[in-house]
Parts: sequence; structure tokens; C-alpha cells
Amino acid sequence: MAKQQRKAEVSLAELQKAEDDLRIAMLQTQGVIDEYSFMSPSDGDFALDKALKLQHQAMDAYVAISRSLTKLMLGGAPPDKGRLVKSNNQPQHGQSRGRATLKPLLKNGGAA
Repeated sequence: MAKQQRKAEVSLAELQKAEDDLRIAMLQTQGVIDEYSFMSPSDGDFALDKALKLQHQAMDAYVAISRSLTKLMLGGAPPDKGRLVKSNNQPQHGQSRGRATLKPLLKNGGAA
């Protein structure tokens, strides 16, 4: 029982990190939106596209970890290691969205 609780705690820590990453990505997107009118159209579109892609990736990671944790809690058994439940909007086999790290888009970290 303690082993299962420990796995749940690890999953909760992963969920918290994913939530923090998502919050950062959302703040970065909002920062780009706030600065959009001061950018050239091509720069603004590029920055917004990049911010939205990072936000989408952070959301995908959050959802995957959340589903995995839900499966752990409801089923009483951890999901297969390294195998998260895929949503319908995930890339199909052979298609890779790639991995991006969250980096500040603006010097102030995207905050207004």
C-alpha cells in the first residue's frame, strides 16, 4: 500500500509541474497578445504562433499526466511506465509534434 501511495505522490508532483508549465505557457501567450499591437505583423504572428504551440504542448502534457493519475487512482494500479493515455487529438503513428522546452518569449517572462 505504501508503494502505491508513493507512486501517487510522484504522479501528483508530476501533475503539479505540468500545471506550473501550463500556467507559464499561458502567461507567455498573454504577454505576446498584450505586446502584439506593438510588433510588426510578421513578428507578431510568429511570436503568437510559437506561444500558442508551446501552450498547446503544455496542455497536452498536463492532460496526459492527469489521465494517467486518474487511471492510477481509480484502478488502484499504476499505468504502464512511460505509457500515457493518448487523446484523440494526439499525432498519429509516425507523426511527431516534437518536444519543446518552455522558454520565456519576452524578457519579463511573458508577464505584463
